[in-house]
Amino acid sequence: MAPPSWPYIPEWIQDRALRTALRQAALRIYRAAFVHRLLGADPEDPYRGLLLSDEEVDSLLKALGEEPRHLSHPVVARLECALEALEPEIEQQLALPSSRLGNLVARLRLSPLERELLLLALLPEVEPRYGRLIAFLQDDVTRVRPSPFLALRLLGEKDGIWSALLPESALRCHRLIRLEPPSHDPVAPFIQQVLVPDPRIVRDLLGAPEGDEAPFPFLSRANPGRPFEEILFSPRLKAAMSGLLEPLARGTVALLVLEGPAGSGRRTVARALAAALGRPLLELDRPQGDDAPAPAEAALYAAREACLQGADLLVRDGFDLPLDAWARLARSYGVTIYLSVEGLLPSRRMPEGTVRLRLECPDAQVRQALWQRFLAGRPCEGVSPGELASRYRLLGGHIRDAAAWAQGRAYLHGRKAIRPEDLEEAVSVVVMPTLDDLARPVPARHRWEELILPEDARAHLQEFAAAIRRRDQVYDAWGFDRQRPMGRGLNALFTGPSGTGKTMAAEIIAGELGLPLFKIDLSAVVSKYVGETEKHLRRLFAEAERANAILFFDEADALFGKRSEVSDAHDRYANIEVAYLLQALEEHAGVCILATNLFGNMDDAFVRRMHFVIHFPFPDELARRRIWQVIFPAQAPLAGDVDPGELARRFRVTGGHIRNIALGAAFLAAEDGQVITMAHLLQAARREFQKMGKVIDEADFHRG
Repeated sequence: MAPPSWPYIPEWIQDRALRTALRQAALRIYRAAFVHRLLGADPEDPYRGLLLSDEEVDSLLKALGEEPRHLSHPVVARLECALEALEPEIEQQLALPSSRLGNLVARLRLSPLERELLLLALLPEVEPRYGRLIAFLQDDVTRVRPSPFLALRLLGEKDGIWSALLPESALRCHRLIRLEPPSHDPVAPFIQQVLVPDPRIVRDLLGAPEGDEAPFPFLSRANPGRPFEEILFSPRLKAAMSGLLEPLARGTVALLVLEGPAGSGRRTVARALAAALGRPLLELDRPQGDDAPAPAEAALYAAREACLQGADLLVRDGFDLPLDAWARLARSYGVTIYLSVEGLLPSRRMPEGTVRLRLECPDAQVRQALWQRFLAGRPCEGVSPGELASRYRLLGGHIRDAAAWAQGRAYLHGRKAIRPEDLEEAVSVVVMPTLDDLARPVPARHRWEELILPEDARAHLQEFAAAIRRRDQVYDAWGFDRQRPMGRGLNALFTGPSGTGKTMAAEIIAGELGLPLFKIDLSAVVSKYVGETEKHLRRLFAEAERANAILFFDEADALFGKRSEVSDAHDRYANIEVAYLLQALEEHAGVCILATNLFGNMDDAFVRRMHFVIHFPFPDELARRRIWQVIFPAQAPLAGDVDPGELARRFRVTGGHIRNIALGAAFLAAEDGQVITMAHLLQAARREFQKMGKVIDEADFHRG
């Protein structure tokens, strides 16, 4: 017997397997309603016909059936034959690659009974008249959706239906259907609740348009990635990605954890791998808003959607789900999940089928290629990609954003071409770390000619600046990186009395290299609570490394002081802090400058970890004279009687005190409405010595 073309299923449903399977569900409804109508209730029942009259049921059966006919028992037998004839056709059509229903059943591994329950819940969505017959069968005109009790009557598999509707069943755990109490009976028992299909599943089965590929606000479809040969990564990383293609294609690797800072290229890696595998890529962001689902629920919907579309899933930062949960989702839905993690996960057991891929700062050669790519098509003046790569140790995302920002700045200044100053500002803006509560940025206001030091100390400082500038060449091209497994950073210790130019030297080096300088706020970093200081320092080093910033620890002996004998718990925890600092300083890949007035108080282990130890001596008379000569701005009005040599002979002070005296004299002169005279300078020097608590010889503060 040929499969029937009835009961009625709307013609706009394109999926042949879905049309046939819905016809099977409709036949079950049609048969049950027919028998219920044929056998009927007690003719004397006063409520008979209250919901649907006999004539209305007859009209529905005739409209949904083949042709109007006399309702007799042979019709029931014909319906049974029609149900049997549909089953092989459904199985055949489900195997077609174009079948949405077949795709859903195969990918979510639904049993025939689970499939029929889903279609039974879907039937009122495609033809409301079946909803009226369902209400007739349930003796309630408001219940147009089927209940578990009606499913038992229609499908007859009591144990199987109970199992198929449990919370851990495929229908429920994949959120294909949900059970809800009727609107007029919120405490209805389980067997009288209604089966409601998920709206997204309804849209998918009924032929959602192609533009509906990301149906949730927290899920988006990524643009295709670049081909492997066009991505700019280190050879090591590209080799690791190539080696992952085969296990990803086989499903051996279901969860790929991409570790690295923002801008390191985690999204680029995921897009390139998905493109190489020929799969779409969906991106999952943390849901926002009061009505947003919980992270675990959003992750489930995203994995299910990736399964339905045959896509990979990229999970952006912000999901506090354990790795085991992501691995279970990947296995349950047969999708590959790329988990983007900012920073590095602690060493621990990885779930089966998990691989970690660490993304680091690109070397100078890759950075140069990145600058060339992102500056291509943007006119430049005096800008060299090679020089930029050497000067700025940036991640790929930072280079992309800095190039765009620099072009915008050039436009704002009425220029078409990008200049070095545009890029310098762009880099500082793009990579500016969020350390406002732990450190403050220090502007680079000084130049080398303002720093008065012995020639050997100045040469030592310039060697330090050159080492920062050329560290990529030494570490990467010359292979010294293999000798430093713990870190690629450079550390310098500036020692000497207060006011000898240690902070100024740090500013000059940062300004020459075009790197941001952050001075550490010890009051915010050091905490009385156990573990808080280490947490602050961990964040401090991570943010500085991400932003390629120089960290400046003034009064460093307060943090890096000698460890003491352990006599109580306070000593023990203080020593733990020092030990953590030793480890963090050695592993840090950036630049740190420590300054101290008390070199003898520094722990020997810290001194050993310094690449440069530069002493700033107390200035002699010749040095003091040079400081007096450069201390006044060019526009400051000076009287002819100001004698730098005499000031240097009279006052044995450091450059910091000389700066204070010059500023104090300027205020005195401004109040007098005069130029800065020697008398103003002597009075300002007198006040500075009083502030220092030194014994004053009045003869030193008057002109002889």
